[in-house]
Amino acid sequence: MHIVNSLFSKEYDFAASTAPRLELMIATLPRAGSTYFCIELWKTGLLGAPLEYANFGLAKVMRERLPGIEDPVEYWRQVQRLRTGGNGVFSYKMFMNMYLDHGRQSPAMLKRFAPDKVVYLTRRDKVAQAISYSRAIKSKSWFAGTATKVAPEYDPAHVRMSERSIHRQERFWEKVFQLTETTVLPVVYEDFLENPDAVKARICEWTGQAIDPGKYLDIPNLSRQADETSAAWTRRYLQDRQP
Repeated sequence: MHIVNSLFSKEYDFAASTAPRLELMIATLPRAGSTYFCIELWKTGLLGAPLEYANFGLAKVMRERLPGIEDPVEYWRQVQRLRTGGNGVFSYKMFMNMYLDHGRQSPAMLKRFAPDKVVYLTRRDKVAQAISYSRAIKSKSWFAGTATKVAPEYDPAHVRMSERSIHRQERFWEKVFQLTETTVLPVVYEDFLENPDAVKARICEWTGQAIDPGKYLDIPNLSRQADETSAAWTRRYLQDRQP
């Protein structure tokens, strides 16, 4: 079982789960390093266990542990019961497509996404993000350590489409935050990589908690995805974009 799938298993439930006192959404975009980022937040022991619980395909392991629950709202209550930390923080990761899908298919479920605070994770290097997005779509491989189902070929038009999609999703989140008057803490992935401890401490302080590295949880994380293929695609794409 892949690391990401295994993190939905019983082994990683909080032993002393309580009713949520603070709900934290990690709103993000594809290929912004969100899985790696969220697991690092989880390791603090203070920021819940932010996974894609609303992604019913990826959260298959979690859903199989809750047999007979067809109502998505009841499923969400049970996820909260299992994954709210002892300090009362329940967190989850959300993408635009998940948000819209639940809005179309289950308005009652959409109403459950009412976080007290939102960490908004973006990536500064939009070209690298678009190339990673294009490769993931074409290869059907979204996480490090998974087999590539299709060998992707460089296609500048597809990379441009991926780049436009990223900008469209950013505008979507900004509109949602404006309409819902959400309390948002922006985080740039490159800044997190440069000083992860400082970013984690800032998020903990923002949620009213003091980080203690001595109490970090032992949660396995992914290897970061970066290789020569991405570098080569970047060089070609930057040349193709020149007038």
